[in-house]
Amino acid sequence: MNRSRSWLISCLAAIVVFAAPLLVAGAVTESASEIRLVRTGDNVSALIVTGGERILLINSNDRTETRSAIGRLARPWEPVTTTLIAPADDAAAVGLWEALRDPRIRQAIVVGTPGSDPIWSRIERECAQRSVELEYISTLSHVELTGAALTIEPDGMTVRVHSGGGAVAIALANLPVGLA
Repeated sequence: MNRSRSWLISCLAAIVVFAAPLLVAGAVTESASEIRLVRTGDNVSALIVTGGERILLINSNDRTETRSAIGRLARPWEPVTTTLIAPADDAAAVGLWEALRDPRIRQAIVVGTPGSDPIWSRIERECAQRSVELEYISTLSHVELTGAALTIEPDGMTVRVHSGGGAVAIALANLPVGLA
């Protein structure tokens, strides 16, 4: 056996020996619920992670910022995000539209009543064509998840995440994240 082939086999064996325990531990360990926040312009976007569920709260008025935020929030080895939550603001519709480009999205929740921007019609057509459930929420609503619960408050434009004994409110307007 020549030296380069021996070196290659040794490197591959080392990678398998060191990576296998990490992969097994990651596969069998159930992660705790978490909220990952990222600034998108003057707003905050978030990924709510509970058990096998991933809910993206996108609050961005820029397509490039939206793509960047999605890339920073979601890890490639985790289950995919299938639900979006966005404010019914005309400027935020741009971020929702960009997030809907992901073909794995199955549900979009819009908090409030959308404005008059033509992008809302495009969002509705896209959701109808791809069988994405589009829901407008204009009253206080509760959503039960595996390891948490969401309270969507259109009047205060917040999404409150309850997990264990704590809660965090995420603003859907130009306000900082607040603690509950």
